[in-house]
Amino acid sequence: MTALVVEIGNSEKQILLYKTMARINIYGRKSFFLKKSNVRFEKIDDEFFRISPNFQLIQVDGRLIVLDLKTIEKFFGFQDAIKREAEVGIEAIESISLLENPETLHELVEDMTFARKLTRVAKASPVLKAEIPNSKIIEFCKKFPNLKGKMRFNSDGSKIQLDTRKSKDLFMQILMDDFLTSELTNFYYTSFTKDEAEADIETLNEESTPESTESNIVQFA
Repeated sequence: MTALVVEIGNSEKQILLYKTMARINIYGRKSFFLKKSNVRFEKIDDEFFRISPNFQLIQVDGRLIVLDLKTIEKFFGFQDAIKREAEVGIEAIESISLLENPETLHELVEDMTFARKLTRVAKASPVLKAEIPNSKIIEFCKKFPNLKGKMRFNSDGSKIQLDTRKSKDLFMQILMDDFLTSELTNFYYTSFTKDEAEADIETLNEESTPESTESNIVQFA
């Protein structure tokens, strides 16, 4: 990989711009290029070096700002690291034997968008951390409005069958506990950013009553 680093500034303040470059960026005499003049186009006779403005990294005051994450992931091996972490996530899912066809997740490891979701599961799935029983997860899938009718199961209803991309995306959200119900309003929500309440899971389970069972299932309490 070839890269260009541009430094702008003086002895006290500098900005560094980083850009990955194609291996050949010198344009010569085999083709011709034109430039604008006052009244017409003029041919460029000399070789020239073309630099497009889309830099991927900027360093300002010692802080690194990433402008193009996809390119950085591609050229610096981040994609390989994401794939490895995604496989760890799949192993965690396979360990609970919830899926009828877990091999379908392996097929999506090359998809960086989905692979990132799998890395989150490996590190921070509340459902896996709380060791929620499979039967409770399946019951939740059948009752929650955003999931009802969108998830399929095997013949005896003991495992989830992922047969569409939509069902796979929903399954990732289930593992991240993104489907919530407000105890105050009983409204249903899909939440990607939520702060954990300061309550112990075991304490909540001990305090649950038969009347609150359905509500607890909905919230994975």
